[in-house]
Amino acid sequence: MRKIMFIFGGIIFCLLLSCSHRFALKDSDLVSDPSWSSFRGDLRNSGYVQKNIPTPEKLLWKLELDGKIKSTPVVAGDVVFIGGLDKKLYFVDAHSGKRLGDFSLKKNCPSFLFIQDDFLYFSGEGEKGALFCYNLQKGRLEWQKELESSKSSPLVIEDKIFLGTETGKLYALNRLGGEPVWQFKKEEKILSSPAYSDGLLFLGLNDGWFYALVGKTGGIRWQFKAQSGIVSSPAISTEQVLFGSLDGMVYCLNKEDGDLIWKYKTSGPIYSSPAVTESSVFIGSNDGLLYKIDLVTGELKWRFETSSPIHSSPLVVGDNVFFGSLDGRFYMVERWSGKLMWKFQTSGMITASPVFYKDKIYLCSEDGYLYCFGK
Repeated sequence: MRKIMFIFGGIIFCLLLSCSHRFALKDSDLVSDPSWSSFRGDLRNSGYVQKNIPTPEKLLWKLELDGKIKSTPVVAGDVVFIGGLDKKLYFVDAHSGKRLGDFSLKKNCPSFLFIQDDFLYFSGEGEKGALFCYNLQKGRLEWQKELESSKSSPLVIEDKIFLGTETGKLYALNRLGGEPVWQFKKEEKILSSPAYSDGLLFLGLNDGWFYALVGKTGGIRWQFKAQSGIVSSPAISTEQVLFGSLDGMVYCLNKEDGDLIWKYKTSGPIYSSPAVTESSVFIGSNDGLLYKIDLVTGELKWRFETSSPIHSSPLVVGDNVFFGSLDGRFYMVERWSGKLMWKFQTSGMITASPVFYKDKIYLCSEDGYLYCFGK
């Protein structure tokens, strides 16, 4: 076993690499790090960073991994964490793009990851899926829980971890040991990743039902029926909850009681999850268009056309919107006008969503590469 020590920005990493390619962080403080620790960046799934940054129009580096990547990465402690469809969890230096190690799994990892304190949570797919807790300080699995197959992102709130499965169950588990706390059960798949606000969990199901659940008990606060299945993960503003549906609609509901405020019809099913700012909603559709919609009125502000369906969820950073398309291109458009600022061609479809970390944008493509863009 060989040790590699490096220092960056006052954070010291000790990388332990062996035949199993274990990875550990030493003497790091992930709590104070300005991390992107979940699928959409925060518990509300907003996909929004207010900070204006130098335009990240330059490819800084790309790293080829061992298989296709559909998962959106998370970044913390100057490390990018990615789950692959080759039964591996990858660890990559966020600044240089150097591969630091990987961890072999018995399951593919198509879901999104979640970092809380010094633990990395993720789920797997298969006949018997699993929920994993990886200890980043010790470089090992802390625990794993055999559950049904899942493509939904785990969500950690205080002492609980929540996970939806393809059998229609939403589990609430103790985050330190994986012991069950409560369970919400329906008959349809849960592919949408939940959002959280003011004690409530919000999520959609493949049968078109959308629920607000009490986080402590799993009880239903309210429910709403869309016209088709919901794969899009919800985003929450101050008073509204927003999501797309396979019926092509973008729905805006009252967060407190589930009443419909407005809906907007696109020309294709929606797999993309919305990004929400103070005044606007951004979302992609299978019609190949990215939409900007007024948050209050539901009025269309602009739309931007690509050549293929958009499953990638947009990321809003300052004055710009970033997203990928199944045409393999990564786009940056101006937030206020929808004007194209630049685009970058990858060699595979882009279903993952871009993430932001320390003025850089990270993106995975199904060509098997992790890309980093900056100034």
